[in-house]
Amino acid sequence: MAKPKKVKLGKGYFYPPGSCEDEPLLQLMSRYKRAVASRYLAVKEEGIEELQLSGAMVSQKLDGELWFLHWTKGEVMLYSVNGRMIGGELPLLVEATKALGKNGGKDDLLFAGKGK
Repeated sequence: MAKPKKVKLGKGYFYPPGSCEDEPLLQLMSRYKRAVASRYLAVKEEGIEELQLSGAMVSQKLDGELWFLHWTKGEVMLYSVNGRMIGGELPLLVEATKALGKNGGKDDLLFAGKGK
């Protein structure tokens, strides 16, 4: 799934852009980015209440990078749309592994999130 070139990152490792070779996963992440993340709108503070009253979903968005947490076959890794990957024994991934270990037997889960 990954090219062998990786850089140590604490107790984990970082793969550079283009490292992910899982085409279906890359396509899914790219579709999400186009369909959802690219449509986020900036709203001034005074417009939030009006949006909430209209039934629209409003959440705080921090500028940062879009990363995906992927759980498959008991392994958790972070992926970006350009094929970067982060894995290993990093606190976030250890916590996710513990939490997803009780996922009811699902083999493949993907979560999107913005990081800073």
